[in-house]
Amino acid sequence: MKSPTRAPRPTPRSAWFWQNYANVPKIGPPIALTRATFGRLARSIYAMNIPISARALTLSALLLCCVGAGAQTSGADSNSRQEAPISPDRPGFTNGSDTVAPGRVILESGFAQTRDRNQNGGAVTDDFPEALLRFGATPNLELQLGVPNYNVQHGGPRGFGDAFLGAKYKFYQRGQTIASIAPGVSVPFGRRDFRSSNVLPSVLFGVDTALGKRAGFSANLTLSETQQSGGAGANSGGSGSSSGGGMMSATRNEFTVAPAASIGYNLTPKLGAFVDGYAIVPRHGPSTSVVDGGLTYLLNNNVQLDLEYGHGLGGGASPNHFYGGGLAVRF
Repeated sequence: MKSPTRAPRPTPRSAWFWQNYANVPKIGPPIALTRATFGRLARSIYAMNIPISARALTLSALLLCCVGAGAQTSGADSNSRQEAPISPDRPGFTNGSDTVAPGRVILESGFAQTRDRNQNGGAVTDDFPEALLRFGATPNLELQLGVPNYNVQHGGPRGFGDAFLGAKYKFYQRGQTIASIAPGVSVPFGRRDFRSSNVLPSVLFGVDTALGKRAGFSANLTLSETQQSGGAGANSGGSGSSSGGGMMSATRNEFTVAPAASIGYNLTPKLGAFVDGYAIVPRHGPSTSVVDGGLTYLLNNNVQLDLEYGHGLGGGASPNHFYGGGLAVRF
């Protein structure tokens, strides 16, 4: 989950991207490597100068992902081999329209660093764990819980942002075209520097379609109530928690429209690339426009890694640039 200047969302690698490769044998690191990686990351997190609660939250998300990754890469479940590959909502801003299968859970988590050209000559902000839990309720409905991000502005404030509660309903599917609607609310939770002052609703309309056997296209239109600071600060609310700096003392609510589109392409059966573009346009105040892209790697049908880099276009509230990475695990 991310702020509008570094928004979540994320570009799913829809299941139909990989249907031609459903029988490719599983490959991935042994569980011993997963344990070793977790150990190194855990020691790094404990060495960081952040509150114990932030460390515990980040370690919990990391542990769940590593345990899931180890279990999925070491297990020999034949049913998993036949199941469509994971379709996470990260990386990128554009969300996919497919939903999680009933009884399944997808945990998405990651890290991002954003340089904001509009604050203090280029304020740098880290945010993690960007954790989103997606629960499959019915074949066409999933429930979503966004864990508050912990935001660290270099040389400035640090603390948790908002939580997110939402759902996604797939109301149309014909062939390789899917459409969905995803209402949600951003719930004030953390430090006043990073949280909104009230509950902020949003609704996202999404569509996915195939572009041949190796490519796909996704588009979103998000309508939301966001919150702007009195100056040129970042928005908050919508589909993610705020990770921008600056006090939220003088704020106003704004109706905001956010169009987004993404194209993904399978370079190999496991390696994918995407290009993503989006804009966040409040009724008043500066707008945000960003283009980003990156890579995804499918360890197996239930575990995906990702890297991304984005750059702001023009001025306004657009960030200078950001980069990040993460993973998604299906249980």
